[in-house]
Amino acid sequence: MGEEDRTTVAMDAATNVSMELDVLDCPICSEPLRPPCAVGHLRCSSCHGKLPKGRNATTALAKSVVYERSYGIEKVLGSIQVPCYYSKAGHAEACPHAPCFCPETGCGFTGSTGMLLAHFTTEHRWPSVRFSYARSFSVDVPPVQEAAHVVVVLSGKDDDGCLFLLDVTPAAPLGCVVSVFCVRPRDDETKFRCGVSLTYSETENSSFHIQSSEFEVPSTTLADGIPRERDCSMSVLVPRFCLEKDGKICVTMNKALA
Repeated sequence: MGEEDRTTVAMDAATNVSMELDVLDCPICSEPLRPPCAVGHLRCSSCHGKLPKGRNATTALAKSVVYERSYGIEKVLGSIQVPCYYSKAGHAEACPHAPCFCPETGCGFTGSTGMLLAHFTTEHRWPSVRFSYARSFSVDVPPVQEAAHVVVVLSGKDDDGCLFLLDVTPAAPLGCVVSVFCVRPRDDETKFRCGVSLTYSETENSSFHIQSSEFEVPSTTLADGIPRERDCSMSVLVPRFCLEKDGKICVTMNKALA
């Protein structure tokens, strides 16, 4: 967290202060405290004379006293509670309910993964597939133009709140690169693995191609858009001729072992 962010959090904490209001009441008249006794007693100056004889003999003392400790005001200060902005900063980094972001250029939508799922499919009309873990399912991968990419939204049928994006990026002239990302508030843990397989065949005089790979699924909040700098071990290259023939790949999502 940068210095500017810490200053902002500290300012938020300074305006979010709680205290016990009854400590500001005069213990004699029970009204909000007015100018207190001159020697530091927490009572209204007008209530001081209401005390029984012998308990208000401080007037003469007050003339020679420069400073007296006010236990009442100390109690006021002691009751003030200010949130620790360092704790808030740590919570913001670890909160499982922190918002995620829409990566579409010019779109400022933020929300939970459930809200993003609805947003992706209704506002941007991205294709979506619901799947079951450890079971293969097919995804249509249309031929992509060299200046565009395709995003397919994946969500689990068991409603665990996990949201995935399957991103297809052109890799001319070879074909395209398929990557999968888990959209979640914390992007520091890998909890899933993805398997991608495809088969290509034609007539008896044509070639036969089979391909299978498995890779870890990185997590992201999409705060900086869909990640473009990728580890080659976390994606798969789909040959161009496979896309032109069928355009289907088989995908399997697995939860990583703890």
